[in-house]
Amino acid sequence: MAITLKVIDENNKEHNLNVDRLPDECPFCKKKGKPTYLIGRLLNQIPHKIRLAFHCPVADCQEIYAASYANSSATAEHAESKLEKTLYLRPVEAVPIPESIVKVSPLFCQTFSQAHVAEFNSLDQIAGPGYRKSLEFLIKDFLVNYVFRTKADMVETIRSMFLGKCIEDLIDEKRIKSCAKRAAWLGNDETHYTRKWEEKDIHDLKSLINMTVNWIDLVIESDSYLESMPDGK
Repeated sequence: MAITLKVIDENNKEHNLNVDRLPDECPFCKKKGKPTYLIGRLLNQIPHKIRLAFHCPVADCQEIYAASYANSSATAEHAESKLEKTLYLRPVEAVPIPESIVKVSPLFCQTFSQAHVAEFNSLDQIAGPGYRKSLEFLIKDFLVNYVFRTKADMVETIRSMFLGKCIEDLIDEKRIKSCAKRAAWLGNDETHYTRKWEEKDIHDLKSLINMTVNWIDLVIESDSYLESMPDGK
């Protein structure tokens, strides 16, 4: 029986992809186990290039690896894709992330780190969309868990908004807005068929995300000192 997974195409549209099976052995630890599916990318060409990222469930492994699937049909989402092989990803040092960001957005930390592993292993078709996804977690979690943390009615509104609108309408701090807006532009280039910013690449996207992280960290840390050291004491 086919297994259905969500993947994105070159236009950042989500599709249901039917695969014959999930990998049943981690290429790192060589142990059996059902992996956790992370993210997948479908390129609109025939035969379709399909790369999916998985997380090993073994407690003493927890590595991320990729799998290659084959599909020669005209429309990949309407036919079953066959698992060809798993791809060993070289280990990479953890990305340092400020503690304030770890608390506000664990999903950003996880997704950004996974994209970093993919990039380190030259899986650019997974890394780019992964960085774009991490930016969305960062901005929306910052809004939900910090900016509007006392306004429960805003949670669903923020979750359903497009990233660009969240940045434009709900981020007041100028530096965060400026960096996040440009990171979103480059992030969209990583998920669209045609690039608008041809002179920029994934390294520029990472730089802008890191600057956004640093400005958010500065806001949270400075707010903490202002609250603990009020004027007039």
